[in-house]
Amino acid sequence: MKILRILLIVFVLMFVSSCFCESLWEWLFPDDKPTLEQKRYEGENLRIDGFYCYDSKDDYYDHTTKIFVFYRNGIVMGGVGTYYSKVYETYNSLIEEQAQGYYADVIDWWGLFEIEDSIIRLEYYLPSMYGHHTYLMQGTILNDTTFHMIKGKQSDKSDYETIDYLYSFHKTEAKPDSTNKFFR
Repeated sequence: MKILRILLIVFVLMFVSSCFCESLWEWLFPDDKPTLEQKRYEGENLRIDGFYCYDSKDDYYDHTTKIFVFYRNGIVMGGVGTYYSKVYETYNSLIEEQAQGYYADVIDWWGLFEIEDSIIRLEYYLPSMYGHHTYLMQGTILNDTTFHMIKGKQSDKSDYETIDYLYSFHKTEAKPDSTNKFFR
């Protein structure tokens, strides 16, 4: 009887902790709020009927890149790292997996962007176990298919760092859905 009572107490404690653990974790380690405001993008400065990535010349084996997908609602899906040789394969996986809602509740896949004249600002969440920080990049739009990011900073840091990423446009017929629980 004593063993049954102990097992019942352990079971109840496990159940209660599983219900409150995620909420407690989010309270202890809250995600940073983005500094950019969500604004609808109606401009023509940058094409958004595809995705952007850069070709990193740093990796001698297979160049690495990050994919960003821009939407008219001011949301960006991005920071998706992949090898440059697999960029289309990765992009197609994004479409298929987001169609199943896979990324809708994963904060490190989402962010915001804004464009004023020829200046682009892009802010996205970084992966983290202890509250997500954002990374804010700023650069110049060179034409409607190319932009150059020149500075960036993490939300928990005060100073910008110099970066040098030249993003180029890749037209596609389909895009991943922008529905997520962080931005509307």
